[in-house]
Amino acid sequence: MKGRDAASIRGGAIDSLTDIRDDAARIEYYISDRSRDEFIADDLTRDAVERCLVRIICEAISRLANTRTSFAPPATLQGMGDRLQHEYDQISPDLIWDIVNDDLPNLKADAERALAKLRAGRPHSEGEPG
Repeated sequence: MKGRDAASIRGGAIDSLTDIRDDAARIEYYISDRSRDEFIADDLTRDAVERCLVRIICEAISRLANTRTSFAPPATLQGMGDRLQHEYDQISPDLIWDIVNDDLPNLKADAERALAKLRAGRPHSEGEPG
């Protein structure tokens, strides 16, 4: 990357991965002890979860695309950030529930693994999980 040294790129990746991990933890807290029906009926919780997803998907993951990590979001999340921002009125609460229960745990675990590697100074290898 022109104009950016390896340390600033690495620092940006650490910041973005930390954001993913922290927002995923917030979402887990927000939905803990809730059923799908309770989540769907609770506008406040749904709004909080969607806000965290926008930060994770739109911001942190897009910033990671500009780093040299091999971290990549699950295929089901690709394009979801734009949909959450621009087609929010067409996103079903069931889809949000499925994402946070099916995709988020793996995304958080991948972010934690990638963070550990970056903090240890080990670069990611091609084909190696996040």
